[in-house]
Amino acid sequence: MKIMNLYQNLIIITFFGWTCLTSGDNQTPTISPVYITNTPPFTITIEQADLVLPVGIQSGAKAQIQNKWLFIAGRINGLHGFDNSNNNFPANQQNYSIYVVDIIAKTVTSRSLLDPLSGLTQAEIDTLAVTSPQHYQRGNTLYITGGYGIDTLANNFTTKDTLSAIDVPSLINWVINPSPGQTAKQSIRQITDPVFRVTGGVMRQIGNNPTLLMLGQDFEGPYTPNSNGIYTEQIRRFFINDDGINLSVNILTPSPVDPNLRRRDLNITHVIRRINNANVFGLLALAGVFTESGGSWTVPINITADGTPFMPDPNLPGTFKQGMNIYASPKLGIFSELTNNMDTVIFGRITFEYYSKGSFVTDEEFPIGA
Repeated sequence: MKIMNLYQNLIIITFFGWTCLTSGDNQTPTISPVYITNTPPFTITIEQADLVLPVGIQSGAKAQIQNKWLFIAGRINGLHGFDNSNNNFPANQQNYSIYVVDIIAKTVTSRSLLDPLSGLTQAEIDTLAVTSPQHYQRGNTLYITGGYGIDTLANNFTTKDTLSAIDVPSLINWVINPSPGQTAKQSIRQITDPVFRVTGGVMRQIGNNPTLLMLGQDFEGPYTPNSNGIYTEQIRRFFINDDGINLSVNILTPSPVDPNLRRRDLNITHVIRRINNANVFGLLALAGVFTESGGSWTVPINITADGTPFMPDPNLPGTFKQGMNIYASPKLGIFSELTNNMDTVIFGRITFEYYSKGSFVTDEEFPIGA
């Protein structure tokens, strides 16, 4: 389906996800039609790898160095609870392990952050075992901000205000082949600032532009049904200064607070747009949850490389309104140098619209994709 004014196609595939038992009014009363006859100019084949993690990880952070993948943070119990017990995000189900996957050797190695030889304090471990932090990799460094999780000392849940800079090769070595006396702490540097206190957003950097900490919320205390955090409703911007030893940030003016940016747990994808005969790199925020009345956002938001957002008019007939794959998902961007056209493939997660028995239907309880 063509996003007419964004130079991007969305090929949406429901693959897997988790259920969110929420209903309400979406951003727009209608969604754009899906034309199943418009086949993309490529095919996708999915094969199951012949290695598995010992546990599933949801909403964590990842990095890659050559043939090795590193996984840190997130949760290991899948769908969170929905009762009033104040234990819907059990602290003991946070991911306290670091996993290293060697895709060539087909091995999985893990080591716990709780290992006494990690050199980390409990407070530092708490910041590295959070749910839904923001992250991106630059060179050999994985940067992580925020995330939601337990504050062990205070015995309460909070959104962290931490920026972590992780030396990926060094931390991988601590997991699989540590040197004598090596600790995990030697691979991790951290600073704190309220600007980082976000969970469920997305963090990216394009070229030499500022790091963008986009959308998300600050959720404090235990999660209970129908509870909400304070949405940032903005794009926060800063330059990370990092010489490998010293870590600091120059914080810039964020985008103005905008109720249309009241979104979390969404897909924000890299896009290439053709503007004035040149390829321009930017970002596209797709759907997300939740509107004030508990529905899904439908109209995407353009975001420039320097962090300026723009949302097309929802009332215009040509504006794309997304109904499928509204929650944070695996995704794949494909750009054609021949046609200067870009496609984004989204795999699964919760959805408002889905394909069932030969037709497209909707469900305001946002069921799992199949």
